[in-house]
Amino acid sequence: MTTTYRYVSDGSLLDGMHRDGLARLLNPLVVSGFVVACLGFGVVLSLVTYESSLPTYLGKVLLIGLFWGALELLAVVVCVAVMVPTVRVLSRRVLARNYAAGLVTEVDLGDDALVVRRAAGSRTVPYGTVAQIKRRRAFLSIAVRGSLRPVLLPAEILPDDALDYVRTRSRGRVPAASVPPVAGEPSRRFVAPAGWAAHLAAVHLRSTLTGRAFWTRLGVALAVTGVAAVLGHPAWLVLAPAFAVLFVAVSYVQARRAFASAVPDGTEATTEFLEDRFISRNHGGVREIRYDDVRSVEVHGDVVRLRIGSLPGAMLIARALVTDDGLERLRRAPAG
Repeated sequence: MTTTYRYVSDGSLLDGMHRDGLARLLNPLVVSGFVVACLGFGVVLSLVTYESSLPTYLGKVLLIGLFWGALELLAVVVCVAVMVPTVRVLSRRVLARNYAAGLVTEVDLGDDALVVRRAAGSRTVPYGTVAQIKRRRAFLSIAVRGSLRPVLLPAEILPDDALDYVRTRSRGRVPAASVPPVAGEPSRRFVAPAGWAAHLAAVHLRSTLTGRAFWTRLGVALAVTGVAAVLGHPAWLVLAPAFAVLFVAVSYVQARRAFASAVPDGTEATTEFLEDRFISRNHGGVREIRYDDVRSVEVHGDVVRLRIGSLPGAMLIARALVTDDGLERLRRAPAG
C-alpha cells in the first residue's frame, strides 16, 4: 500500500532557505566557536614561534598571538561576507528548479522505500538507507547512508505520523498495525532469560572483531601511528591500541543498550515463518524480512546472525525462534 503526500510551492521556500542558513551561521555557539578557535590558534602559533623568548616575554608573546588570532578572525569574516551572497545566488538557482511558485512535490511512502517526485526528477530512498530525519525550520532533511547529499523536502509535506513511520522502517521494523496477525499459533516462542541482552551484545562484538573491516581499520591506524612514532615520539604507538579498546567498549555498550530495549529480560518474542518471508515480533516492535533480502546467515550457538540487504548492520535472533525449515530457507536465500 502506498500513501502519497503532495506539496504545491508558493515560492516562499527560496527565502526560507536563506533565512535558515543565516540563522545557523549566526548561531551564538558557531560564532563563539570560531572566535575561540581563531584566537586559540593564534596564541598557540605565537607560543611555538617565539618559544625561545619564554617565559621572559610571555605577556608579549600572548599579545602577539591574540593579534594574529584577530587577523585570522577578520579573514574568516571577510570570506563569509563574500561567500554568503554567492551561495545565496547559487542555492536559489538550484532550489528554483524544484520549488519555484506553482511547482509540485510528491512523496510516496511505499512498502519498501519512499519516492520523491519533483520537477527536476525523482529519487527513490529505501527505508533501510535512511540514517536520520531532522526538521530544519523551512526544510525537512533526510540523511541517506552512502550519500553526501541529503534529501531536502518542505518541512510541512510529511505529517508527524508519516515521519514516525519512516523512522520505524529505517530501524528495520514495521508498524505492528500494518502486519496482519498470524492465523493460529506462531511458529516459535521465546522468553528472554536474564542477561540475554549482554549475551547478544557479546555475540555481536565477537562477530565485529573477527570481521575484515575492523582489522583493516586497525591496520591503517597502526600504520599511521607507526609513521608518527618514527618521525616524532614513540608515544604515538599507544594511540591505535587505545582507540581499539575504546571502540570495543563503545560498541559493546551501544549494542547491549539496543538489545535491552528490544528484548528486555523476561519478555516474549515470537516468529512466524511464511512462504516468502518471516515475521519477528518482540518488545521493540515488528520486523518483516523477505527471504530474498537475506545476504548471509551465521549460527553462533544459541544465536542466529542475519545480514539483511535493505538494513544496515546485522540482525541477531535467538536460535530457538528459528525453525529448522526456516533456517534452511534463510541459508538458501543468499545462494539464490
